[in-house]
Amino acid sequence: MVIGERRLNTWIDTRAALALERLATRDGVTLRVVIERPVILEYVRVLTGLGEYDSPEWERYFERQVPPRPERKQRRKQTPVTV
Repeated sequence: MVIGERRLNTWIDTRAALALERLATRDGVTLRVVIERPVILEYVRVLTGLGEYDSPEWERYFERQVPPRPERKQRRKQTPVTV
C-alpha cells in the first residue's frame, strides 16, 4: 500500500553507494527498491513486536516529540503622537 512519496536526499559512504548500485543491477530493480525493501521489512518486524494496538509500546513508538514554539514578543500598540 502506497500512502504517498517523500524525497530523500542524503550523502552516503562510497562503499554503500557502490553496493546499492550492484545490488540493484543484480536484482534488476531500482536503487529505490533496494533501499525500501529492508526498511519496510524492519518496520513490519518492529510493529509486529509492539504487541496490542494502543498499548503503551505503540504510544511510545508513534509519539512525536514536537519542539515547543519559541515565545513571540508581543508588539506594542503604537499610540498616535499629537503635536
